[in-house]
Order: sequence, then structure tokens, then C-alpha cells
Amino acid sequence: MLWRSDRHADAASVLTQERYPLAGRAWIENVAPTFLEVFGDRPDAAIRAIEPIAARGPKAAEWIGYLADAAARDKKPRIAFELESRCRTSGMEEWETVAAAYAYLEAWKGEAPALAWVQKRVPEDARPIVQMFAHSYDAGELTWTLESTPRDDATRDYLWLLRALAIARDPALASKRAEALSYFRATTSKSYYVTAARYLLGQADLKDVLALGNTPKRRCELYYYIGARAEAEAASGRRGRLVRHERDDRPVAQRRVALGERPALRVAGAGTSPRSACDQAGGKLVNERGPRSLGGRFEND
Repeated sequence: MLWRSDRHADAASVLTQERYPLAGRAWIENVAPTFLEVFGDRPDAAIRAIEPIAARGPKAAEWIGYLADAAARDKKPRIAFELESRCRTSGMEEWETVAAAYAYLEAWKGEAPALAWVQKRVPEDARPIVQMFAHSYDAGELTWTLESTPRDDATRDYLWLLRALAIARDPALASKRAEALSYFRATTSKSYYVTAARYLLGQADLKDVLALGNTPKRRCELYYYIGARAEAEAASGRRGRLVRHERDDRPVAQRRVALGERPALRVAGAGTSPRSACDQAGGKLVNERGPRSLGGRFEND
């Protein structure tokens, strides 16, 4: 009723009051559907409605994120982008927010405008982090299209692992396979990232990957990539064999599963970026919107 009456400040006060705070599930199941019912066909009004929520402090980004996720699932990428791009976050969460906003903008306006936006938004040293989070939002192409200069050998190996993952998942990136194979033939790195990447490309055996899982953290990461290859093979309709991709020249927005058909990736336990499952193994918590506290991302341990 408050939103319908343009009483946005009052609505924000009710939704964000501290005495009886709303849980994430309430935002997802109750608040977000109402928000879209009122503002789903009025993007400008939606922006005005979230402004007083955005002013409510550190938790605001999480609340707005629930609304953006719901808009994406409802196939309203403009609203999803407008909301997500206004989230005021810091640290690692800032770059997850950017990755999400890129995916929504790409679905709204196309790949070229979305790439231009993210290039202006993200400094060079943070780009590998955005590229990692991009996999949560079916945007693995950023590992190839977003230019970045790894700061050390471990970061470089990890970037190429993400690129191999993108090739395994996205048939449109099949043309990048030769370049990736060339890199892995030339590198002398013994990093487990390299072995995992070779496995994704069909150049290493499962036993080679499993042999490197000698710590809980490594096992958690490596199992993720083993599962990613299995998922890609299942999606290809070929059991037990590496995906053999055919070229797909459609725009990314058409190739990608429709935003409205995807799950809410940031609901607890559903994050799909590499290492997201490793938070609990390291004693960290995963909040209701997904991966958090992903420290040590580029450490070659």
C-alpha cells in the first residue's frame, strides 16, 4: 500500500526496521513479489522506490539484491540492472555485485554495452575477481573478453582455469579451445589449477586431479571442477565423453538460459562461482545471498 501511494520512505522504514528485522527468505518470498507487482512495468518508479532503502546502511545491498534477483527471474533485466548497479558494497562483495550487474545489463542491452560498462567500472587489479564471480551469473565469457593482467603466476594460472571452465560450459567459446590448449602446452607451472584446467579440456585424467586433493581446501576446489565437467558432459547429451562444441553465432543474450528460468543463485547454498562451496570447509559462513568471504582465492596452496 505504501509503495502504491508513492510513500517510499515510509515503506523503507517498515521493511528495514531493526526491532523485528525481515529474514532473507521474507524478502525473497514476500517483499520481492510485491515489489515487482507494483513496479514491474515502471523501471523509473522502481529506482525511486529503492533509494530510501539504499540509504539504510550496510545491509541495504543485500536487501536490494533480493529485489534485483527477483526482477531477473521475472525477465525484467532492466530493473535487475538498475537495482543491482546501485548496491553500495565493498571488498569482495563489490565485485560480485558488478558481475551480477554485468549479466543483467547484457541481457537488457547486449554484450558490447555490458562489457564497456564493466571495463569502466572495474580497476585492473580487481578484474580477475570479477571474472571468477562471473561464472555465478552464466557470464563466463568475461574471462576472455574483460582484459586483465594477472599480478603473479598463481593468478595467471587461475585465470586460465576459469577460461577452461568457460569453454567447457559455453559452446560459443569453442573457438577459444585451441588458444587455451596452446597455453597449457607451453606452461611449466605445476599448479593444481593447471591440472584442473587440463581436465576440463580433456587433457588430464580424473586420477591426476584427485591425486592433488591433499588438503580440504584443494579437495573442495577440485571437486567443483570435476562436477563442472560432468555437468557440461550431461548437458551435451554425451555420457562419459568430453563435450565437443559446435559453433553458435547467436548473441550471448540468446544463447544463455533466460534469466527468468534460472534459480536465485544467491540463495543460501546455491552459489555457483568457483570456490563458493569452500567457505564452510574453511570455517566461514555463506549468507542467504550466496558466496561471501572468499579469501585466499588466488593463493597457490
